[in-house]
Amino acid sequence: MTGAGLTRRQYFLLCSLAVLSPLLRLVPQETAAYAGNVSWLCAAAAYGPLLLFGLLLNAMLRARRPGEGMGELILRALGPVFGRGLLAVYALCFLLYAAFLLRSGADRFLTSVSIFRSAWPYAAVLLILALFGALGGPKPLFRAAEIFYPALMALLLFALLFALPQLHVRRLFAVSAADAAPVLRGAVPLLNIGCGMLFYPTFFEGRVSALEGRGGAVAGWLARLCLLAAVLNAVAVSMLGASLTAHLSYPFFTMLRNVSIFHAVERFEALIVGMWVLPDFALLALMLLLASGAARTVLGCPPKNDGGGRLFRLENGRIVIWICAAAVFVLAQLLTPNAFTLREWSCRIIPAATLILTAGCVPVIFLIGKLRKTL
Repeated sequence: MTGAGLTRRQYFLLCSLAVLSPLLRLVPQETAAYAGNVSWLCAAAAYGPLLLFGLLLNAMLRARRPGEGMGELILRALGPVFGRGLLAVYALCFLLYAAFLLRSGADRFLTSVSIFRSAWPYAAVLLILALFGALGGPKPLFRAAEIFYPALMALLLFALLFALPQLHVRRLFAVSAADAAPVLRGAVPLLNIGCGMLFYPTFFEGRVSALEGRGGAVAGWLARLCLLAAVLNAVAVSMLGASLTAHLSYPFFTMLRNVSIFHAVERFEALIVGMWVLPDFALLALMLLLASGAARTVLGCPPKNDGGGRLFRLENGRIVIWICAAAVFVLAQLLTPNAFTLREWSCRIIPAATLILTAGCVPVIFLIGKLRKTL
């Protein structure tokens, strides 16, 4: 995906906004299930491996030519045949992840809003929002993050501030040597989330040199991510307890429902929906852009223009985005027909696939490119 016009600030703000979608869904529950009361330490355990992966991405992106992103680097490293084959796998995985995001997002809205009796009306609304976000191209999506992310973080900090009187902080400091292994296991969900969000936007690297030669920028963004994860874990466990946090489907939702402002204002459903819909919208639109971009590269028709133009012209990629959106809606119905399979995808399939395609594939791509002297 080539072009210009994205700033480093927009790049990292979109990462920060989109990462809230899996972070608020997974981290309080999954880390508490592994590490219990000391789950807040899992973020510190995840920081080192995440930083190493970010530095590896930096090293790989130094080999890029003007206008190239990760897709073009994969083609150069592996050659046209194997490179396009791997990009086809990435395109399929982006579609599958988007389908899962659509289904899980609709399920959360069904739980919190309960206007419709089925999850699919929520899925249709969310997909329409993400579709038109993707049709605008990367630039409006990245710019939208400049507006949404600060407002969302202000709401989140506001809610956490009024949660302070209900915390039982002493639960967090019952630390022993036996907690080391559970903390390391509990770091895996955050490692999966961080690797994905470091990797996905590199396909737009042709638009802004956000990572290349900027180890400090990556380290700073990862520090903020891990700090936020630690705070969410600490607040959830100290308010609800580790056992309840681990067994609730959406502990963050339950935690905010228990918050009140001076015992006068309660029920923060609108706040919760806002915290969910904006990150889901950003990440789903990002997946549609990545899937359509990878598909066009595989088919040999990269876009001539990522912004503006008629909606159904193949050369600017909009018809491919429409096709990807339709495929996502169908896949969401086929892959996750019930809550049991949704949890299986959430806890096992998606995390495993993300780690394989990021921390597993990127070092291999980089090594092959070096051996072939194409990177």
